[in-house]
Amino acid sequence: MKKLLPSKRLSSVALVIMLTGCVSQTALSPELETIANVSWSEAVATHLEKDDAQVKDWLKNYSDDSLKLLVKEALINNHALRAQYFATQQTRTRLAISESTDWPSLSLNASNSRRKTVSGEAESYSTSASVNLQLSYELDIWGKLNSEQQQALLSYSSAQANYLQTQLNTIANVTKQWYGVIEAHTLLALYQDRARNLNQNLAMIESSYQLGLGRALDVYLTKNDVNRELARIAEQEQVLGDRIRALSLTLGRYPTVDESLVKTELDLNSMVKTLSFDALPSDVLKNRPDLQAAWFDLLASDAGLAVAHKNRFPSLSISSSLSDSGEELTDLLSGNPLAWSLIGNITAPIFNAGRLASQEEQAKYQVQQKEALYLQKVHAAFSEVESTTSKQYVLNERYQRFLEAEQNALAAEKLSFEQYLKGLVTYTTVLESQRRAFDAQTTVIQLQHAMINNQISLLQTLGGSPIALEQVAEEMSNEPSKRDE
Repeated sequence: MKKLLPSKRLSSVALVIMLTGCVSQTALSPELETIANVSWSEAVATHLEKDDAQVKDWLKNYSDDSLKLLVKEALINNHALRAQYFATQQTRTRLAISESTDWPSLSLNASNSRRKTVSGEAESYSTSASVNLQLSYELDIWGKLNSEQQQALLSYSSAQANYLQTQLNTIANVTKQWYGVIEAHTLLALYQDRARNLNQNLAMIESSYQLGLGRALDVYLTKNDVNRELARIAEQEQVLGDRIRALSLTLGRYPTVDESLVKTELDLNSMVKTLSFDALPSDVLKNRPDLQAAWFDLLASDAGLAVAHKNRFPSLSISSSLSDSGEELTDLLSGNPLAWSLIGNITAPIFNAGRLASQEEQAKYQVQQKEALYLQKVHAAFSEVESTTSKQYVLNERYQRFLEAEQNALAAEKLSFEQYLKGLVTYTTVLESQRRAFDAQTTVIQLQHAMINNQISLLQTLGGSPIALEQVAEEMSNEPSKRDE
């Protein structure tokens, strides 16, 4: 695998090309020059701090060896990532093809023929052989070939940025799915623990009923709770299995329920973090590979417009040939004088029913379309930052409230059951306190998972590049090509 451009160099490449490559025919609007000068809303600006280390290497925020091994496996085996790699390689070969126009083309043609001629009853045979060496070269007097090369280079840069974005998406997906598996397992453990407690309660209530100290209604209500909890356990086992299969697919494995992917001893609460960042909208434009890819794609279309414009001008080429002929192959190049020619050709479009003009107009509209799509993508990226930042602090506020609610609900559940055994409250009170405790516990776990997911989404929207990606790059660099040898 040919080493791709590092992400930190992509933005500088784009700047150089923008300044030097679009000075001729262009359809880029002045709005592009002001897009990076926008500011965050006041709601986001209040959360900016002077430490963005968490963004630059966000995988370190979730520094678990098991997760890092899974990320490494996905970067090597993920099928979508490998497909994007081969798409990038195709673009690289197209770049090599376009660069070949810098050199003249040299071709060699050798032929040998034998011919039979019949005249009346007489037959005659003749043999001829020839060799021809031809050199041709197109002069790039208008810079058309240079624009074609520039378009191919920009397309390759866009493919590289898309490849990097796919890598980052793969890392984020593995991280989210891994924590999704942990959340599903944590909830399953909660449901199983609740079912055990309900069974213990049922045994105590049935014992009291048999002694004439309880009511049949309480027995039926408890049995109903036990059965409902067992049904919830079965449903949660299915959820856990589906999430493990999804993670296996991202890792490039067969989608089976592999219990080794469940990290049972990991506490979701320990992964909930308070993130801070010091990033400007212009930083997002530079750091996000998907925006870089869209920008390169726009510049490639603009270079294509220059090509379409220059196709309307005359083209100049020169060709030279050196040839020899004889009756036999052995007679060729035997010291006889060689025939040669030197020809200059000028080809100019005179009448083509407006085809070239229409192609140029079509290329111009394509640039305008790509620019609109780029601006839409940029504004959508800014919206993602605004939304995920706001959501982060709302989730944190809810999480803190539900932590307190969980403690109070658990205490109320324990107290209500003790009072029920003493005959101080009805079993309806116990059921209500149990429901509230269960809802609070479930909500806390779900909020932990939602906060982790939102944190990863926020780091994605800011365009952080995990250092782990660079560490894995060398190890995976030859992997796809080795497999396909």
